[in-house]
Parts: sequence; structure tokens; C-alpha cells
Amino acid sequence: PIENKMISNSIESAQKKVEGRNFEIRKHLVEYDDVMNKHREIIYTRRRMVLFSDNIKNDILLLMEELAEAIVLGHTDGRSREEWGLAGIAEAVRALHSEGESSFALDDILEKLEVEEIIERVKHYLWKKYHEREERLPNFDTEKKESSTMRQIERAVYLRTIDVLWMEHIDNMSHLREAVSFQGYGQRDPLIEYKGQAYEAFMQLLSSIRMDAINTLFKMKFEIERPPLIGRVAPEAMMTNEGQIESVLSGDGGSMTGNPVLIKAGSSGSRSARSQPEVGRNEPCPCGSGKKYKKCHGA
Repeated sequence: PIENKMISNSIESAQKKVEGRNFEIRKHLVEYDDVMNKHREIIYTRRRMVLFSDNIKNDILLLMEELAEAIVLGHTDGRSREEWGLAGIAEAVRALHSEGESSFALDDILEKLEVEEIIERVKHYLWKKYHEREERLPNFDTEKKESSTMRQIERAVYLRTIDVLWMEHIDNMSHLREAVSFQGYGQRDPLIEYKGQAYEAFMQLLSSIRMDAINTLFKMKFEIERPPLIGRVAPEAMMTNEGQIESVLSGDGGSMTGNPVLIKAGSSGSRSARSQPEVGRNEPCPCGSGKKYKKCHGA
């Protein structure tokens, strides 16, 4: 072994520097992961709420309110009254509907010149149109004023939207993490840059979830699928080994009816094989020919 104090001190110093560098790398990894863990906690909390709730109508209405507020503020915030994009507000609201369903016009908001009043007008319009879509469903309960089918559709659409956009967000954050690593060359802390851009990306994610979920609920078309009707089938006799006829009939008088009826009837023109006496092969034939059954009718 080399027992030189100078060499031993140099090796120890180099080892401390390597361990310190590795510690800083692990520390930065944990700090980067903390950002994603906060995002994951919020998304998973919202996802569990959807999974374990039978009725999320209030949450959907809350998304509509947030969307209405975002639309109005996006065209009015930070602008003078003369620069408000009222036409843009009307166009954004109409874009939520499928073609031909929207009746929201610019005149509906020209009367109200206050931002809060315009937001309330858009909210009430979205609530009304959403309720009209729900009323068109076949199992709409007039007493409760809701449809169980719509509650299932809301859960499926909201959950699917969260899952798809969350997976895209994970990929985007991975690319962002690689991109900010070059900020160090510009005398900037990559972690600070990552946290700032990650916050903006997450707020965009929440906005996209809200927009896509409401947009899908307004634009999806509801179609009632009925099972195909079974037409009248002409009875076709089919001899079985038991001499029976099986006929499948549906309805009477040629009309299109519901479930088919299976009818089994005994044959009328011939004797059943079960009605004939059982004769051994070596016994006399019952026809009276005097021959054995195996050489007569049993051949």
C-alpha cells in the first residue's frame, strides 16, 4: 500500500469532491421530482373524485362557470372598455356548440357593459343549453330534472379528458427538463427556470382539461341504439332424429314483433321412430315376411 500523506490527502480530497457532486445531482433530481409530485397530487385527487363519485354534475357546472369567466376575461382583462372584444366573446361561446345549435348572438352581451354582468350572462346561457341537451335523453326524470345517462357520460368524458391530457403533460415536462439544462450557460439557475415554466404548463393543463371536457359534452351527439328487429321467418320443417319439427316464428300475421318464439311440434305425416316397437336384429321381422329383422326391414 502507498502510505504517503500527500497522496492520501489528495485521494481523500478528490473523493469528497466526487461525493459532493453526486449529492448535488441527487438533490437536484429530488427538487425536480417535487415539482412533478405536486402536479401529480392535484391531478390524482381530481381523478379519484371522479372515480368514486356517482354524480359530478356540480363539478361540471363549476367547470362551465370557470370557462365562462376565462372566455370573458380573455377578451376584456387589461383593456379599456372601447377595446373589449365583445365579438370575440360571442364567437367563443358559439364555438362550444356543434354546428347549428348555438343561438348566442352579440346582441346578448351588448346590453351589459360590466364584466361581471357579461360573465353571468354567459354562465346562464351555458347552463340553459346544457340542461336542454340533458332533457333530450330518453330516461330524463322530470321530477328530479336530471338523467342518469348524462351522469355516466359526464364521468366518462371527464375521466378520459384528464387521462389523455395528463399523459401529454408528463411528456412535455420531460422535454422541458432537458431544455432548461442549457439555462446554466446563460448564468441562470435551471431549477428556477424549470419551476417557473412548469407552473405555466400546469395551469395550461388545467385550462385544457376544462375546455376539452365542456367542449366534448356540448358537441357530442346522442344516438339511441335499438336492437335490430327480427323479421317474420317462414317456418321451414327440419326433421330431427326424434322426428320433430322446429320452427322459429316471430310475430303473427307477418308483423314485425319482438322476441322470437321457439315452437316444437310432432310430425303429422309419418310415424315417429320412437313409436315403432323395438326389435332385435336376429328376431323375426314384424312385417310378417318370416325373415329375420336384420335381413328384412333392418337391412
